[in-house]
Amino acid sequence: MKKLLCIFTVFFAVPKSSQEKPEVTMHPEFKQVYSGDTVLLKCSGAGSVEWLLNGTRIPSSGHLYIPAISTNESGSYSCKRAGGESEPKIITVLEGLPIATLSIKSGQPVIAKGDSVVMELHVHSGLEGWYCKVYKGGRVRRINMLKNLMTRSNSYVQFQPKALNDTENPALYWCEHKTDNERSNPISIRITDLMVMLESFPDPAIEGKELKLKCYVWGDPVIRKTPVELRTKSPLKLRNSRSKVPYLRQSSP
Repeated sequence: MKKLLCIFTVFFAVPKSSQEKPEVTMHPEFKQVYSGDTVLLKCSGAGSVEWLLNGTRIPSSGHLYIPAISTNESGSYSCKRAGGESEPKIITVLEGLPIATLSIKSGQPVIAKGDSVVMELHVHSGLEGWYCKVYKGGRVRRINMLKNLMTRSNSYVQFQPKALNDTENPALYWCEHKTDNERSNPISIRITDLMVMLESFPDPAIEGKELKLKCYVWGDPVIRKTPVELRTKSPLKLRNSRSKVPYLRQSSP
């Protein structure tokens, strides 16, 4: 009588969340981070997330968005999600400024839906080899520039990006050189449907520097009858729609 030997192979399904640690990624991934840069960090995976800087919890939910990073925010960034903790991502913030300057020539950092801005790229050594990009909707896209203007003899160029929609809010713009590890400062553009908004001027908020603020009211370019206060540690009365904060400290809200 012959015996039949049967071998059974059993496969166990292990949930992905227990197999892989979350990962911290920067969008866009700048090789060098300068003081005043806008930094966006994402934590892979699903569920609630907790952010840490040098082991200390950072108040944030979802993505970690830093509008103007400072040298004091250099360090090790990590996230916790689904019971796992990511490997640290080291960010060293440099005190200097990029070799190229990107600025808003017309418009504001916060715009109404359907509006756009005019930007200007300035490179003292010339525009040859430079191009601009935008990070929006989770993707990096290259902006079409007029090639006849991107020459060594030209030091600046103006361009108008496309209008943003709700899924592309906010958008981060910057320019870089195709061969050198050089770039401009990034600029963040957001859209809103709010009737009143408070915005800083295009210059980033940097500790120890003066900060210019402006309050906008849709449909009326001037704040007239209603008193306006800036909610800092003590209310700041505005006589008109503009104000200046003479000295910024790291603890300034």
